[in-house]
Amino acid sequence: MVNRKKVTKDTANKINNFLKFTSDLILDFSERDFSLVANSKCASAALYSLKVGGKRLRPALVLASAIAFSNEDINADWHKKNFRLKTQSGEEIEAKDIIAVASAFEYIHTYSLIHDDLPVMDNDSLRRGRLSCHIKFGVPIAVTAGIYLILKAFSALNKTELKRRRAAIEILRRASGIDGMVMGQALDILGEKRGVSSDELVMIHEHKTAALIQGAILAGAVVMDASSDEVKLLEKVGQSAGLAFQIVDDILDVESTSLLMGKPVGADSAKGKSTYPAIIGLEESKKKACGLIEESFNGLNKLGKENTILFSLISYVLKREN
Repeated sequence: MVNRKKVTKDTANKINNFLKFTSDLILDFSERDFSLVANSKCASAALYSLKVGGKRLRPALVLASAIAFSNEDINADWHKKNFRLKTQSGEEIEAKDIIAVASAFEYIHTYSLIHDDLPVMDNDSLRRGRLSCHIKFGVPIAVTAGIYLILKAFSALNKTELKRRRAAIEILRRASGIDGMVMGQALDILGEKRGVSSDELVMIHEHKTAALIQGAILAGAVVMDASSDEVKLLEKVGQSAGLAFQIVDDILDVESTSLLMGKPVGADSAKGKSTYPAIIGLEESKKKACGLIEESFNGLNKLGKENTILFSLISYVLKREN
């Protein structure tokens, strides 16, 4: 796997605890958010896909970024479900609003996975070790469940009482729309079979994968009143971490197992998709991922955020096994 020298046992425990904490918050929020929709198969399919599990990395990055840019001490007792944070301007923000932002990013990510698995896209029958949404509920319901999650994401953000709510909405729109994930998906589809250059592959994954990871980091900081200079540095932090995440994903598709991944491995190459190991080789891919994470670390160091859970989470990108 990729070099993990920066991840100590203590850091690994902290990361795992934070991811579990985030997952619990997201599931609690989504259960309440979806409970208002009675007897809807579409909502049931969306909630099923949310509950399938996963790393919850994107919502965790929202929370970690908000904590890093709050006025609270970095060792503050944030791991309570009713936590409060203070913005850099001193405004107090309730947990429910930060959790709503985090949930919105997970909703968008989940919709993208539902649609990725469809027969007209990747045609995957398993997602995280369980039946894909379209296998369990049928293709029409899976399509509408994905659309429903998009609408729920922006609705969740719009209902918050955050002073910088509109900024968070714009970040999510950019990250998930034609400027981000949608563009990346389109480029990926067009590049199948014919193959792409290394530069084209970077462009695909800057949009398809890195944009939402970058957006999660930016949204958490922006709602805590991060300055324009801080946001500019964070853009590079997020982009580098997002690209590293995708490279590691490609590496895992070669080196991992279906049991660990919760889906068939080797599927990308079988479908004619361009991956980093296929284009630049496995060892070069590992070096590239490590270099990108170092770029992220350097940016966080410049921001004085090297002792934060955000820093630790970015180190997790390299050490993950699924």
